[in-house]
Amino acid sequence: MVQVGNETNCFMCGENQMGNVMKMMSSGAKAVRDVNPKIGIVLHFTNPDKANNMLWYASELGNARVDYDVYATSYYPYWHGTTDNLKNVLGQIANKYGKKVLIAEYSYPYTNSARTADGSWYGIVSQSSSGVNFKYPISIDGQIQCIQDIYKTIKSIPNGIGAFYWEPAWIAPKARNDAERRTIWETYGSSWASTPGSEFDKSVDRNVAGGTSWDNQAVFDPNGKPLKSLAALGDGVTPPKITENTNTNNANNNTNPNNTNNNTNPNNTNNNTNTNNNNNNSNNQSCFSVQLGYPCCKSNVVYYVDESGQWGFENNNWCGITSNPQNSSSTCTGMNEGYKCCSNCMVYYTDVSGRWGVEDGNWCGISNAC
Repeated sequence: MVQVGNETNCFMCGENQMGNVMKMMSSGAKAVRDVNPKIGIVLHFTNPDKANNMLWYASELGNARVDYDVYATSYYPYWHGTTDNLKNVLGQIANKYGKKVLIAEYSYPYTNSARTADGSWYGIVSQSSSGVNFKYPISIDGQIQCIQDIYKTIKSIPNGIGAFYWEPAWIAPKARNDAERRTIWETYGSSWASTPGSEFDKSVDRNVAGGTSWDNQAVFDPNGKPLKSLAALGDGVTPPKITENTNTNNANNNTNPNNTNNNTNPNNTNNNTNTNNNNNNSNNQSCFSVQLGYPCCKSNVVYYVDESGQWGFENNNWCGITSNPQNSSSTCTGMNEGYKCCSNCMVYYTDVSGRWGVEDGNWCGISNAC
């Protein structure tokens, strides 16, 4: 996609005649089409809390027959009203004009100020700010709640295609003090705006040029360590496996119980480890795997579930969990997806299936007891 304009509230590039603004947008769109007609064209607006203004702008675009694909808006929940209003406005535009809709920017603070090791702090949006309405706690959990609500909202809108977090990795570079840090920002270009920018943009404050004010809304702490909220970014589905060799649902995986070409497949009669002789001390009639030539597990850690039952992995070999899934309830999120239960209660991700953690570089399900 290519975006024409940025947070266009009404006028554009100093032009205050709407007819000319529409011509500029059409010219920008044509330039994109000339390069490649398959590129999606995005028009980006803001202040969705002013519903009538946003609907009026959509009607102006329609009347002027501006060629575009996606109607996008910024949505900062502490400034821009409720998600119900957002859903209503974007839903009307999607339905009436047949456009895709997108949340081009959103964020939420996890702390009132992100303090660096040298004692400097950055974060202009905080509890002391004026004209803000915080719908969630200013905390990591509050940030996660906001992210989840944003995805839930955009997915519920016809033609809703997604949301961009702005700016998840914008944190202050290491420096001995604030003055040195501003010099680094000016030199390497990661600041909100450079000092020369204030010469032509009246909104640039020379006092904040060379710095940022968004650090407390990143999903990394001031030292660059990812916050739990990082794992909440996404489309809300079960997270994928991190490494291929631990994907128990992959038909080509060496540890997939249902792969008939698998050297450790409990259902493969040619399996080198399938002795089917019940000589293992754990082999008894208390679990289903004995009939398939595999011992009963000594633990209850579930790695895989298929139509036969629940499977664990011990001594480099598959084993059957004593209780059959048809006669027992899940003890943790994700057992039916083939993920193991976490040994702790640290939540990194939540979706419709439940709560997820990460251990040994792989996703695991949070136990129901947590």
